[in-house]
Amino acid sequence: MFEKFSNSFLKDFDFNLLIDRFENKSFRTYLKGDSIIKQGNSPSEIYFIISGKVKIGNTLTDGKLSTQYELTGGDILGIDDALRNENYSYTAVADDDTNVMVISKEEMLSFKGTNDEFNIWLLKYLSDRISKLEDKKFRPAMLNFF
Repeated sequence: MFEKFSNSFLKDFDFNLLIDRFENKSFRTYLKGDSIIKQGNSPSEIYFIISGKVKIGNTLTDGKLSTQYELTGGDILGIDDALRNENYSYTAVADDDTNVMVISKEEMLSFKGTNDEFNIWLLKYLSDRISKLEDKKFRPAMLNFF
């Protein structure tokens, strides 16, 4: 059903098995330009990106998006704010037609509490994401340092 995500944390995880473990999932398609998450809203859903590309950034006063980074197939959207139980700190907009699997925040947190294999996988994903964001933030400064 799903391609193997060679450039993501899912390359070592059976995504089909993950899909089967969630009872109340839905699948959605967002067209290019569609808003998926709005900055300031309360997180109620988690989005597993199956295919496509999503721009993540802050909404400026003129309504435009200041893109900070992008997510693609194999990434999770909304997990960070849901785990912190804070409103979304960013806006997410489909940059291409994007297919996602959606689960509720409650089901994700419940599942996380009962599945050690998933917890390890989630920690690896979040660690990888932090590392990529740090590289993006500090790499230009390091180039200027040398």
